[in-house]
Amino acid sequence: MIAALVAQGASVAAIFREAGVARSAVRHFKATGGKSTRPRRQPFFSRAEEELLVRFIKLQAVVGCGLTRVGFLRWVGEYVVVLSSERQSTARAYFGGKLTTGGAFYCLFMRRWP
Repeated sequence: MIAALVAQGASVAAIFREAGVARSAVRHFKATGGKSTRPRRQPFFSRAEEELLVRFIKLQAVVGCGLTRVGFLRWVGEYVVVLSSERQSTARAYFGGKLTTGGAFYCLFMRRWP
């Protein structure tokens, strides 16, 4: 309903009265084009690559080796080094000019794959 009113060129006050929502919600809708969140950049690793990392973690647990945060980040760094030069340049853009990931990557990865 809000989208139709915005498309017609209605004012914020008119949309507010017609749709029965807060003025701030109407202003936010107009400012973002109807998107609820800001666009984020895609993760560096594809879904298949992240599943590979998860399988590696599970394998380490089954074998009984365990895997510390530092060990995981080291293994991810070794994986990134063997990627193509184009992917390495993308990795540098993602990881602050380095080919190694940091603690923030570990935390975000573990939130996605508990």
